Amino acid sequence: MDVVKIPRMEKQEYDRLIEKGYVCRIAFQGEKYPYIAPFLYVFDGSFMYFLSTKYGKKQEYFKKSPHASV
Repeated sequence: MDVVKIPRMEKQEYDRLIEKGYVCRIAFQGEKYPYIAPFLYVFDGSFMYFLSTKYGKKQEYFKKSPHASV
């Protein structure tokens, strides 16, 4: 399998990409492996806001370690 590099993008290109979507994946520090969960989001041009439930493993993992990757 060949390594594929993601091309460099300017901030405006990233912003356009984020504005077009509404679902992302957030990876939390799980027990042995990362725990990845889908989230709905909105982007206001400066910040991303995520919609989440108040139950499930994501809440548990976030309380243990707030370090996450979107």
